[in-house]
Amino acid sequence: MKKGILFIAALFVTIVSMAQLEIPQVPEIKDWNDEQEVASKEEEVIGILTWLVSTPLSLHVIERSELNYFVMEWLTRTPTLHLEVQLKSYESDFLQKEEMLVSYIEGCALYGLKHKGNGNQKSQDLAGLKVVAFMAENSKAYYKEAKYKDLIRAVNKGHLDELYDDYHKTILN
Repeated sequence: MKKGILFIAALFVTIVSMAQLEIPQVPEIKDWNDEQEVASKEEEVIGILTWLVSTPLSLHVIERSELNYFVMEWLTRTPTLHLEVQLKSYESDFLQKEEMLVSYIEGCALYGLKHKGNGNQKSQDLAGLKVVAFMAENSKAYYKEAKYKDLIRAVNKGHLDELYDDYHKTILN
């Protein structure tokens, strides 16, 4: 009986892992000037963003690049989302590298799409920073940098709010 339960549990974990690894396809948009056509891809964009923010930068680099390009184009043209990305003073610390800036924007965009009108700027910013922390934590290059270690530690210990507030105070002073 125990072997059967263990087998079912292992099968379930394998199926969940395989589903998570499925790379989304780049949707086709024939006319980027057609707001309805662009808006109709929102659910696909949410799926793409979910994959992008949960997949380390070093995996599926070519597919990631294609999906990043599509998402950024979609974000600039969609009539269904107004996204205000505020870089704050942490831009000089965490967002100097293009891939980290893109990851931050994608985290903010995913939050914005999931919380249309119900979210707030701070929560959106925190969502973006969590993605940056995830990417840094899963990167051999970024993980070693002190500034990212501080961000990762803040996320893992539940102190991201305080880190955010400290950076926000820097702007006001």
